[in-house]
This record gives sequence, C-alpha cells and structure tokens, in this order.
Amino acid sequence: MSALTLMPNGPMVHATRNPLVGIDALSDSQITLRATPAQIPGKLLSQGRTRTCAHWLTQDPKAQGYLSEVVVKLPHAIRYQIRTWTSVPTSTALLDDALQYGHVSPRPYRLAQAQDGSVTRCVLALFAEFCLAAGFQPRAVISQAHPLTQDEQLWSPAACTELLQHAHWETIDYPEKWDALAIRGLIESLHEIRWHCLASYLAFSFDGRTTECAS
Repeated sequence: MSALTLMPNGPMVHATRNPLVGIDALSDSQITLRATPAQIPGKLLSQGRTRTCAHWLTQDPKAQGYLSEVVVKLPHAIRYQIRTWTSVPTSTALLDDALQYGHVSPRPYRLAQAQDGSVTRCVLALFAEFCLAAGFQPRAVISQAHPLTQDEQLWSPAACTELLQHAHWETIDYPEKWDALAIRGLIESLHEIRWHCLASYLAFSFDGRTTECAS
C-alpha cells in the first residue's frame, strides 16, 4: 500500500499531452477507468466513428424500438443527440437528424465546463489522464471512492482505450500541468457529471489529508 496525497502547494504534475500514448500496453490492473461504449441503455447493435461523426445504436430495453446516440463534429463544437426510433435508422438518417436537432456543445472540452449531457466521456478521460500523469492508478482511486464497485468488465483495457480515443477525437483542452487550479477544475467537472463521490474523494485528498490507495 502507498499513500495517495495531493498537496495544493506540492510539486506540479506535468500532464501528458497525448494520453493515448502507451495506453494499449497497460495491464488490466493498470487500465482501470469505469467506462462503457455508449451512454444509452440496451443491447448494442452497432457503433462507429468516422472523421466527423460517431454513433451508437441499441435496442430500446423499455419498448419495441431503438435508441441512438450521435456525436457530430463541428468547428469548435459538437452536435449531440440521443433519440428513439421505431425502426433501424440508416447512417444518413442518424447524421441528418443530429445535424438538424442535436444540442450544440462547445469543444474543445475545458475543465469545469457545464454538463449538457454530452461531456461525460471528456470528463472521465481527463480524470484518467490526471491519474496516469500523476502516477496513480485510476482504478485504485475510483475503488477508494466507490468501494462497492465490482463490475470488472467495465474496467477493461478495451473500454478505457475507447473512452480515451473518443474523448481525444472530440478534442479536449488538456492542462499544461496539474496544478491546484487544474485539479479544482477536474473536481468541479466530476461534480457536473454527478460523480460526486469521486469528486469529494479528490477534494479530500487535495486538501492535504492522506488516503491509502493501492499502487
């Protein structure tokens, strides 16, 4: 066991500018972010990402229909939409509908940016990048904040890699270093997406108290 202590006046942690470097080489015990391929419920039927559009399509568990989640890249923003369908939509229909009705969210994502339904992956990717840059294991940190979390499939290397790749695709404004201001921004971002336990845990550690964290 080693102590995880985040000191506000301690040494600055220099962030890794591209968190994807070397991510595939990490083991199951090191790739530890709780992530899912889609933010919509149901059995995943298809997913894909091109240079300008990403989509997930599931079978609606509550009705005889389908749910889609679509992200379309725009200059300095994305359009984000979740909606239901009575039949399987074509890729053209998904794109056209999102372009017409999707919510516009600014990008690159910045720390402490308000939650609008589209930012969860970006926030969790920044949390993972913070942990890796600081030499912490994201899984160990989350396990301390959420000790009852046991679903190993949600912490797989593939799930974490996909999360980081997608967030990188959307574009994120990574801090030059994880100083006190950046960590406070991350804590605020986690509160925005309602990961209150994890945000409170980081705030507790950042305040200078020592919390045991598996290495």
